[in-house]
Amino acid sequence: MNLRLILFSASMTALVGAGIGFGISKIERNPSQVLYRNHYIYQSLYARYFTVSGAIAGFLIGGGLQTIKELKEERDREMGIE
Repeated sequence: MNLRLILFSASMTALVGAGIGFGISKIERNPSQVLYRNHYIYQSLYARYFTVSGAIAGFLIGGGLQTIKELKEERDREMGIE
């Protein structure tokens, strides 16, 4: 298995997941729809929660899919299937 390719795929998917999580945090909590204001620390924590969650999910999904692809290619080489 190519560990570099797996880590690259996982990190790229983590960036995509972080972007999606950041976007969700901005869409989810529109200040004009909220009647009260939270302290800045809590607003920042709220945005980070979705961003980090998206990055972790993206890393796990990307790494898992690339690992499955690598294992399938290895199995196909062993069986002589091309």
